[in-house]
Amino acid sequence: MLSTAGMYHYLALTQSGRVYAWGSNTNNQATVPGYLQDGSVSAVAIAAGQWHSLALLDNGTVVAWGSNSDGQVSLLCMHVKRHIHTCRCAHASV
Repeated sequence: MLSTAGMYHYLALTQSGRVYAWGSNTNNQATVPGYLQDGSVSAVAIAAGQWHSLALLDNGTVVAWGSNSDGQVSLLCMHVKRHIHTCRCAHASV
């Protein structure tokens, strides 16, 4: 299991690729998209900013959620749902 921390929230990545979060959820930074918890997709890396969170999926897609006050979760990405953004990284390597 891997873990990382933001300002007041924490993320964990299991060996099976599921992502879990706990702690402060002021900006939805600890509200992990359901598909990252139910096993429908697999994450290979996670990161936490002060008020946002990110996951790199095994297909090279980056998912970001939480505060977007400075564009930190939507820069060069397509808006999918409020507080959840995704983008495909052309040169992602794990």
